[in-house]
Amino acid sequence: MKKILSLFVFSMMVAAGNAQPPDVPADKGATFGAGATADNAITVDAMISQVTGNEGKKTEVKLIGEVVEVCQEKGCWMK
Repeated sequence: MKKILSLFVFSMMVAAGNAQPPDVPADKGATFGAGATADNAITVDAMISQVTGNEGKKTEVKLIGEVVEVCQEKGCWMK
């Protein structure tokens, strides 16, 4: 039983060690994952009018815009 438990703990440690993000610097212009295109993207103004018409419903949109600030707080992404 101890051998099985030890093997399980070792397996979990190996799995956790391999599940880490890539150790590369996030240099300006670096990309990760599949790229995105601006096809069918809308402006923020168009998105606001679309969302207000669908209040209380799930709405999926693709926005086009310029990132002007990046938030460094936990759970924050960009402005």
